[in-house]
Amino acid sequence: MKVKSESELQNISDADEVYLTEDIEITGDFDTIDMFSGLFDGQEYTISGLNAPFIDTVSEDAEVKNCTFKSAGSQIFTLNKGLIKSILVTDSEIQTDEYEDFSIGFLCSINTSSIKNCTISDSVVDFDFQNIGGITGTLTENSEIVECTVKYTEIEKGNFVGGIAGNSQEDSTITDTNLSNVSIYGSETGGF
Repeated sequence: MKVKSESELQNISDADEVYLTEDIEITGDFDTIDMFSGLFDGQEYTISGLNAPFIDTVSEDAEVKNCTFKSAGSQIFTLNKGLIKSILVTDSEIQTDEYEDFSIGFLCSINTSSIKNCTISDSVVDFDFQNIGGITGTLTENSEIVECTVKYTEIEKGNFVGGIAGNSQEDSTITDTNLSNVSIYGSETGGF
């Protein structure tokens, strides 16, 4: 399925094979896609102006890749159970307190699987969440973040705050990651 407009993006189904063919600007309220188990290939195009998560749950069989998300007002995904790779989130500010006392990251709130080769740049979060990370709020047991970068980003508040993950559970891995010009403030902070 080739997607080139906001209305087509809004009508993606759970198991579709999706290829962006143009940059898309969200001009209205975006209805989050509840579950996605297909392939989403952004083909290096940009989705700008999201005011809600793009996908709530990236399922075990899903792959989301090769896309830029610009000027987002929310995390891009809530729960990742699949593979997210080669995603850039830039010029974004998390502006919701919907997940207060929970986890949040610019890419996803909770990662239970794999995030690879993603970058967060020039972004800010300043709401008081439980776990806040540049990539993910919580990295669960046996999940991974590989070859990711967070740069020129500010994380202003939170209980457990990290440049990559706010809370990394046992047997989770963070490898080959980079932090550059990242400001982190919270009750308990760490680089990664």
